[in-house]
Amino acid sequence: MLAAGAIFLSSCSLLFGIKNIQQFDQEKYDKVIAGLRKESGFTALVADTAQYRKTIHLGKTQEEKKCLSQPVQILYFKQSELVSYHVNCYAKPKLGSLNWNTEDRFDVFVPKTAVALEDVHFTLEDFREIYPVEPAKEYTILIFWTRMTERISKDAVKEVNENLVKFGQKEHASIFLINSDQFFSGH
Repeated sequence: MLAAGAIFLSSCSLLFGIKNIQQFDQEKYDKVIAGLRKESGFTALVADTAQYRKTIHLGKTQEEKKCLSQPVQILYFKQSELVSYHVNCYAKPKLGSLNWNTEDRFDVFVPKTAVALEDVHFTLEDFREIYPVEPAKEYTILIFWTRMTERISKDAVKEVNENLVKFGQKEHASIFLINSDQFFSGH
């Protein structure tokens, strides 16, 4: 936990509601996924440590690597181009979680990006080399999450789902939830 945890704790201000996870727990993972399925249609994936390290190394700059190492991330792609990017660092705290709609970012579709896109040098194709994300729709949304920040992760999925429903975009988006428990538990 120390090495993985040090990456994000030194990169952003301390997150609220962090749980220490010792390892990937299939039963607890399945329980979270089952609860999330009630709210949203998605494809669930589990990243192993090597995959998550490859994800971080997609970053060409220190800022990109900082963002890609965060436990909760939301990336919107239109075709292969990143059009909106949200990281736990750029959401304000709210009652034990984060306000993903900081600065009213999710009051439009596609949500206003939190990370400056001109500083980002990766595409959906880069992620497809690491994960089996086969987009079938106009938009592909990747949500990286962990049980370590379970409430924050659930709130991110809920925010994405509510935004898609509000703007009638559910049928136009493929959502992939990528769990990173193995990396953040140090296994």
